[in-house]
Amino acid sequence: MSVDHEVQPCDNFYAYSCNNWIEHHSNLRQHHRGIEDYRPESDWSHGDFDLFALLGKLQSYGLNNLLIYQEVSRGSGGSVQIIFEKPRLDMAENSQDEEANTEFTLFYYFLKRSGMPAQQAQGYMKKLKRTQQHWHQVYRNYSIAEDAENPVRTLTFEKLQQLFPKLARFLENLLDTPLAVDTMVAIYNLEYFQYLVERQLSAENSQNLCNYLMMKFLVYLFKDATDDFTKQQCLRDLRNKMDVAVNYLYHQYIIKHEVAEYYDDVAYILHKIYEYFMQTLEENSLNLIEPQMQLLKLKLNTLRVNFGNLPQQIIYPQYGSNNANNKPQLNPQEIENFYHNLPQMDPHSYYRNHLALLKHRFWRTQLYEPSYSFYIATDNTIGSSSTPIYYARQNMVILFPGFLQDPIYNLRMDPLSKWSLLAFILAHEFTHAIDTSGMYFDPDGSLRQSDLGIQDAKNFTQSLECLQQQLATDTIDERLADLMGARVVFNAYIKEYNWTTGSDDTSVDWRRLFFINMSQFFCGAQGIQFRDHDSDADRVHQIVMNIPAFAEAFECGTGSKMNPAKKCRVF
Repeated sequence: MSVDHEVQPCDNFYAYSCNNWIEHHSNLRQHHRGIEDYRPESDWSHGDFDLFALLGKLQSYGLNNLLIYQEVSRGSGGSVQIIFEKPRLDMAENSQDEEANTEFTLFYYFLKRSGMPAQQAQGYMKKLKRTQQHWHQVYRNYSIAEDAENPVRTLTFEKLQQLFPKLARFLENLLDTPLAVDTMVAIYNLEYFQYLVERQLSAENSQNLCNYLMMKFLVYLFKDATDDFTKQQCLRDLRNKMDVAVNYLYHQYIIKHEVAEYYDDVAYILHKIYEYFMQTLEENSLNLIEPQMQLLKLKLNTLRVNFGNLPQQIIYPQYGSNNANNKPQLNPQEIENFYHNLPQMDPHSYYRNHLALLKHRFWRTQLYEPSYSFYIATDNTIGSSSTPIYYARQNMVILFPGFLQDPIYNLRMDPLSKWSLLAFILAHEFTHAIDTSGMYFDPDGSLRQSDLGIQDAKNFTQSLECLQQQLATDTIDERLADLMGARVVFNAYIKEYNWTTGSDDTSVDWRRLFFINMSQFFCGAQGIQFRDHDSDADRVHQIVMNIPAFAEAFECGTGSKMNPAKKCRVF
């Protein structure tokens, strides 16, 4: 079990369960990716500089947040909806500073690799830093306008062409496809966009801004590329860039028989998670009114799980294995259709293929239908990941077959191991369907105008405040999902397996084993800073602090660190 017996579990359960874990699992360490040799030109002409056409072209490769943050989505009936916002500077200051330092290190690297003398490169660096500082300050200056009474201006594309032709030109270059005149465009923080389109740049400022934007684009390509061309890295890069095709090949030629074997077992687990999730929800610990409860139940009733992120490979947890025999067959033609407009790949030009694949992915995501039975990755970090993940715009969890292997899962695992690991992770993802963000999406992926007052309810706000007072976080939805997921699967295991002792391979109390096993999912390299998650230790601790069975199992006294007198519960 790799536990550290020198640490008291009631004082620091994460250290107790994880301190020795990495010594026994050193082969699971992840290596940092390297960089590729994208070489810039050392100068750009600014004579015909068209800022908005350039922005549209650059962001058509999937790079967002360059002077404009845009979202393009499908509404009900297939209508296109476009949102313009000022760029987001919402990361923590230390993360922002660290990313900026990395970025400028890469800027300097590009300049030096282009053959530019060191003194000249340093001069360029000063100009690039001044340009970034200027625009970041502009974003901050216009942040105060976001709380105005009318923060959104909605207009048709035809009206946009009349009032803001530069923004219309940006869209035309971004989407590279004709837009209907009645396409709706929502502009948040109109004052910022008025400043952006009306600002007259001098020749020098135009060149500095162009250089800065192109450098940002090079960094984007650089980080998106493979670090070398070994077989392993080439396969990883191919998964990143053509994940649907690789998923299909992996399914058909490597794990087809295993998938058939696992399907019923996983479908059964998913159905039981759904069943006990609904039971927990129906306890209505928040005293929500009936319309509010119906909204939450609707999201769970319509939740789907795609097994492998391939067309039609769907499990409906509400029905579980009852629909296994009716599962639609995988149709290879759908994969062909997905890539039908991708240009022919050049076997001698990685970089040309890279750009073509980026453009294709962006184009496919903009024409994306929420009713699709699989997810189109919006960035390359998702393609090579095997971790289950929830997507609100489809109300769907993706479960990758590559995740179904030791130590997470195998078909012959004892029930305790399955429920404390795989089931917990899946129940966590279920919760995102009704977290503070998820409840603003309808089952078809369209945005709701209201959560029916759930998040304004006194009991709901007090529950979140309770979690914050225990261990403050900027990612409350992840904490909520951790706690709900753990509560659901622990109760499910008790009721389904009648308080059995768990594994025959150890004399450790089954409840202790359950929490140790769950905790060790989080074990890994110490000190990692996550952008979308808190530290592993904080997540583990907030789970066990709020489940009374943990304190009972480890005999933690009331008031100890892992057994506070006041427990928190949301749903």
